[in-house]
Amino acid sequence: MKPKFTQLVLAVVALVCYAGLSHAQLSGNYTIGGSGASYSTVTAAVSALTTNGVSGPVTFSIADGTYSGQVSLGSSITGASSTNTITFKGASGDSSKVIITNSSNYTIYSTGSDYITFQDLT
Repeated sequence: MKPKFTQLVLAVVALVCYAGLSHAQLSGNYTIGGSGASYSTVTAAVSALTTNGVSGPVTFSIADGTYSGQVSLGSSITGASSTNTITFKGASGDSSKVIITNSSNYTIYSTGSDYITFQDLT
């Protein structure tokens, strides 16, 4: 009987440890779209951001192009603060070259979004 109980205890401990694992929080510069990008779409970048949270300032440079999809940003980003800010910006600096379409229901809302900045986007 003892070996089965020991195996059960080990399985429970392993499960508890696995449940406590977290994904690596984002910090630094990332790219969206284009060749060799960190994320192929804005939707994928926001998914990583909301799933993992941040541990430092984060900047997403978005390659020229038109992006569609549906995302929501708000206070649910773990670690966002006045020092751990989040910036989405057009890589070229020309707001006419990075277009987020209206028809795709991009939504930016909520308290806590004080730490999110958008630059050079249409």
